[in-house]
Amino acid sequence: MFYFYAFTFCYLLWMLFHCSVDCVDIDIGTIWRECNETFPASEEALISFGKNGTIPDEKDSTARCFADCYGKKTTMLTSDGSLNWTTLDFLMRSYDMKPTATETFGKCQKDTSNVECMKSYLSLRCVAETVESLTDIR
Repeated sequence: MFYFYAFTFCYLLWMLFHCSVDCVDIDIGTIWRECNETFPASEEALISFGKNGTIPDEKDSTARCFADCYGKKTTMLTSDGSLNWTTLDFLMRSYDMKPTATETFGKCQKDTSNVECMKSYLSLRCVAETVESLTDIR
């Protein structure tokens, strides 16, 4: 039971955009601001992404690229837009969770696209959906 709550807590924190590996070196507010300056997404897209990891219009390349920028700067994503398994495994171990990141989020690595910033967005959306489905089970 503890692991379920720890898992839920850990990933809800991520979904609410807390730091992923090293809180001392990552300033979430600065990253959010920098990414929004570079990729000025609509307020609606920012609220939706901050709330549940999705954007209302997946055709909006600016919002997708905001997600790409944010994911990479927080180390949730690698430079090619894939999930950063090192970061995810670190999070799982930090909360003494039994399943590995690849066991929990393995299906997310299958999301690929050549459309600008889509791979990054799909990876982050998949993690958010997986977390949501796990919390709905309970």
